[in-house]
Amino acid sequence: MISLNNINKTYYTGSNSLHVLKGVDLNISQGELVSIMGSSGSGKSTLLNIIGMLDNYDSGEFYLNDELIQKMSEKKAAYYRNKFIGFVFQSFNLISFKNAMENVALPLYYQKISRKKRNMKAMEYLEKMGLTEWADHLPNELSGGQKQRLAIARALISEPKVILADEPTGALDSSTSMEVMDLFHEINDMGITILIVTHERDIAAKTDRIIKLKDGIVDSIVANGERKKWLADQVMA
Repeated sequence: MISLNNINKTYYTGSNSLHVLKGVDLNISQGELVSIMGSSGSGKSTLLNIIGMLDNYDSGEFYLNDELIQKMSEKKAAYYRNKFIGFVFQSFNLISFKNAMENVALPLYYQKISRKKRNMKAMEYLEKMGLTEWADHLPNELSGGQKQRLAIARALISEPKVILADEPTGALDSSTSMEVMDLFHEINDMGITILIVTHERDIAAKTDRIIKLKDGIVDSIVANGERKKWLADQVMA
């Protein structure tokens, strides 16, 4: 599903350079629920942006659904993003002057689907998220948990193969965070691949594999059966 081979990425500012990813190798199968952890500057957000085709890589190979993703035009990258990927962000990225239904329907607008059809589908996904009665409300009238469920509904409406979530529980309390993770598990049970960047160990513990980045490389990969021991060791370290 997702294959990265020797991925490198360097950012340049004037005469200065920062080598963020240093030969990352990673394979994620269809239907996995995976977390990516690492300290600030480890490269985890850069890696997620490359997988989401929001940023290019300098060298290596990146395959998504057996398609080589390399130096695409913005138009072609947008096509693949719309076809394969749904995004969920810590800050929700909702449009403040559009109501809940309109926010969820937005990806279908870019696919040139009629207003009637996209609004009907948006209402279906609002119902799945338990937000039907909030359809006409603006984002500032919703709680943090409701905003994140709304953002997840928007990510799902185009029926992506992959959900990329960057710190999706970072702005939520612990109880709401667990509710969001339960929701991700339900989505994952539908066969959708999910990658979650997180700094929270209890969130990572609810995923199939924990991929730890350190200084731009994959430092360790912990499978489901080992994750409790790994997390305990991290607490003791």
